Amino acid sequence: MNTDNKNIMDLLNKLQAKTATDLDSIKHIYNVDLDPSLEKMIIVNQTSFDYLNTLKDTDGRYILQYSVADPTQSTLFRAKIVVVPDTVLKPVEGEVTMFMVSLLEFVALFQRDQVMATWTNFNSFSEGLSVILRNDYKVVDDSAMVKVTLKTAAK
Repeated sequence: MNTDNKNIMDLLNKLQAKTATDLDSIKHIYNVDLDPSLEKMIIVNQTSFDYLNTLKDTDGRYILQYSVADPTQSTLFRAKIVVVPDTVLKPVEGEVTMFMVSLLEFVALFQRDQVMATWTNFNSFSEGLSVILRNDYKVVDDSAMVKVTLKTAAK
């Protein structure tokens, strides 16, 4: 699972980021730059989630919404927010990074059903077991994802 996360994050990070100046410009990118027929999610790291989770509207209500059916699930613009650890998606000081994506449309994970195990004789006095699992990660549709950065004031 950690290998899958790392390889998928590597593909996500390759795309050029669009810069947002405020919440309205994030909403514009979400509404215009992504196909409305996609089942979208927003991927953020812990630091970015913390920033988004503290945003309030003019009436003092928090911007993020929580599902009645699952109170642990938050949404932004009706899109599910997926939080990944800061170790997987490194935070950048003074910047919120988010990926608005339909992950199933963006990336394909090819897994071989075959696991290969071999017993190998190394140099003169050692042996070892090697287990090989082959996966491949490919971008299927790069228009199914937008990387967005928002500059924030330093705390």
